[in-house]
Amino acid sequence: MSGVIASITVFKPDLDRLEKNITAILEQVSDVVLIINGKDFEEETLSLVSKINAPDKLHHITNPGNSGVATALNQAMQYAADKGYDWVVTLDQDSVCPPDLVIQLSRHCSKERVGIIAPSFIDENYYRNVNSYTGWKFVMGAITSASLTNVAIWKEVGGFDDEFFIDYVDYEYCARLITKGYAVIVDYDVHFKHKIGDGKQVKLFNRFSFVVKNHSPFRKFYYVRNIRVFKKRYPKIAGAYFVKREMSAYVIGVIFFEKHKIKNLSAMIRGYFAANKMIKKDRIKAQKELNQVREEIQSGEKQS
Repeated sequence: MSGVIASITVFKPDLDRLEKNITAILEQVSDVVLIINGKDFEEETLSLVSKINAPDKLHHITNPGNSGVATALNQAMQYAADKGYDWVVTLDQDSVCPPDLVIQLSRHCSKERVGIIAPSFIDENYYRNVNSYTGWKFVMGAITSASLTNVAIWKEVGGFDDEFFIDYVDYEYCARLITKGYAVIVDYDVHFKHKIGDGKQVKLFNRFSFVVKNHSPFRKFYYVRNIRVFKKRYPKIAGAYFVKREMSAYVIGVIFFEKHKIKNLSAMIRGYFAANKMIKKDRIKAQKELNQVREEIQSGEKQS
């Protein structure tokens, strides 16, 4: 489809899965740009690209190391902006799209002030009933994978927050869209296959059912840090996400069902305290902006 490209963030790729991902989206868009997060993965990724043999449509940007999901998304969006595209399908490396994903989601592009149009997804690690919802609706947040993201609005709201690095990058961006008067849409009639870590569904005391994500300690640090910062930045929206319940389930999963409990809990504690620095930084920034507004008002009053 003209005016739409796809981006795929690549890091330690499963090459078979990545190939399915690329071929599933290739004919639906004008171009595909791979953001390769690390020189170590460049050779094998480009070898796969040459095998697919679509040189005019497949492009890549290679970062020296892992720059994080947020930075990779911003690079893809900037690439689209530089090339004059209007929308980007932002994909994780393991997301496999249906053949009509772009056509179906593009039905909503004409709606006013829409920043993201997302499909529903089936996590292949555990069962998720996508058929319980039909049609489309405005939502408080959606994952970026397989979503259409508006380039002009991305630029206007300041892009994805590079400092978030990995977890809650998408929800922070969605929250910022909403606070600036833009909308996020999920179309529940459009589905795609996706994997979130090595998650599985479990039951505690044979009663309480929830998902254990089995993230690495590295990932757990960012998850805890970012969810706490997210809650502080957007308390009303965070309430809509039931952030407190999600955090509790995350901790219970580590204690009762995951290996390497000490390493994981240590990373989570470090993430909790690291959030304090980001929250303080937000507070200082807000105070500076407030002082600037006051100075502008006082300056205007003196001139009048």
